Amino acid sequence: ISGFALGLASAYPTRSGLGQFDPVAERTWDAVYPAATLLIGLRAIGEYLLARYRGVFVDEYQDCSVPQHELVMRLADVLPCRLALDPLQAIFDFGGGVVDVDTHIAPEFTRLPDLETRRRALVTGAGSGLGRAAAMGLGAAGAHVVLIGRRRVALSETEAAMRERALSVVAHPADVTKVSEMEAMVEALGPIDILVNNADTSDRQRWLDVDATTGRRCWNSTSRPCSG
Repeated sequence: ISGFALGLASAYPTRSGLGQFDPVAERTWDAVYPAATLLIGLRAIGEYLLARYRGVFVDEYQDCSVPQHELVMRLADVLPCRLALDPLQAIFDFGGGVVDVDTHIAPEFTRLPDLETRRRALVTGAGSGLGRAAAMGLGAAGAHVVLIGRRRVALSETEAAMRERALSVVAHPADVTKVSEMEAMVEALGPIDILVNNADTSDRQRWLDVDATTGRRCWNSTSRPCSG
């Protein structure tokens, strides 16, 4: 959103009123979004956007500021707009306040219906932290969740917590750094609709000191295990 707004406003500095822009000074960014929003409201700019784009898709919308939201609302007058967001992930605040689902989004956009077909989600590193939170969230959203992790006790605790909430879940203790083990498991499980590759392994050392073996192990832990 920031890049789009800056590109548009700076292309027509006189009509947008943006003037000289200093990307280092935070206060000048406050002028970018209103300037772009003003331009989008002009008939000529609206026709240009309609000719160039077929629609707008904005991801991670829960972190949009209110001025960014106002820009998107003006875009929605010109182009079809789709928003993707998860209110539980709204962890950032960029100084101007972030959008509120009930106040800013619900009155303006129609929520898509819930999926009627249960999706299968695989979450690595599901024994604790972000992995457990992702598994709980996916389960609450109606997915059948496959839990992956090395620590059997922690994995069992996640599974038990989900079953207490009547969520669909199954646990498979496994080490994501062992590629052959993960490939065999994925083949046995069958198709996966959603993958949360949360597990990771790393060595605390300078990047220039990382040898090929260590680098390959870190890569395998996040990129290869569930690629099939």
